[in-house]
This record gives sequence, structure tokens and C-alpha cells, in this order.
Amino acid sequence: MEAEAKRREEQLWELSAIEYGLRRLAGILQVDPTRLKLDEPLPRDLTLPVDGMQTFFKGALSLAERGGLTVRQLIRAQGGGTGHHIIVGTPEAVAGSIETWFRSGAVAGFNVMPDAIASGLEPFVDHVVPLLRQWGIFRSAYEGKTLRDHFGLARPTWQRPSQS
Repeated sequence: MEAEAKRREEQLWELSAIEYGLRRLAGILQVDPTRLKLDEPLPRDLTLPVDGMQTFFKGALSLAERGGLTVRQLIRAQGGGTGHHIIVGTPEAVAGSIETWFRSGAVAGFNVMPDAIASGLEPFVDHVVPLLRQWGIFRSAYEGKTLRDHFGLARPTWQRPSQS
């Protein structure tokens, strides 16, 4: 399964447009894309943006520095410049990464973005979700009937607006 996951990842990267990832990364870093050279490290004079994207900026910079990554490698490590964490591997490896993040308190939940919309979600549901349920970090049933019930939120009282 690991080899199949890596094969799918490589196949998708071959189909992706690096220019798109470059523009996304440049947007996060708030620099002109022409300043970013694909096979070189990030420029050293980048400054933290005053508004917006500070978390993504810091994450990109930290990842690039820790890993000694070129711009091209950083774009790939950040899911095409989106800043999203990518997990590729066996169901056990994917579930294990999710468990680590969840149990450490780093996250309260996840948005799953499969590699391919038509076929990527089914393997996750069939192979990863059962492991997460087994480990006690993914529910098997819902307690209520509404999203409000699931979060344990009280129902607001509604009052008819006064007629003037």
C-alpha cells in the first residue's frame, strides 16, 4: 500500500502546474513570484506580513529553513503552495499522523482533502476511519440529530419581532 500511495502522489505531481504553486507560495509570502527561484532557497530578506497570512508565512519559512528546502521542494512539501499538511502512506501511517496531531492538542478536527475527488475518499473511509474508530478518536455514531446537538449547544429562544 505504501508503494501505491507514493505512486499516486508522484502521478499527481507530474500533472500539477508548478507555476500555480509558485504563485500560491508567493501570495503567502507576499512577494512578487519572480523573486522566488524554483531551485534555490527562499530569499533571506522576507519580512512577516503586517496583515493576513502570518501563520502560513511562519510555517513556510520554518519548514524551508528546517529542511534546507528549495522553493520547488517547499511548494511540494506544502501541497502545491497551499500550506496544507500532506500525509502519504499506508492507512496505519495516515491514521498515526492524525492521531499524533489530535492527541497532542494541535488540532480539534480535520478537513480531509483526498488526492483525487472521484477515487481518493473511499480508501480513506474504508481503511483509515476504522483505525481511528478503533483507537477511540473518531466517533461511530452521533448522539443527536443536528449539528447543534453534536456540539452540545443550547437551542436559542426565538421571539417574534415586534410589529411597529
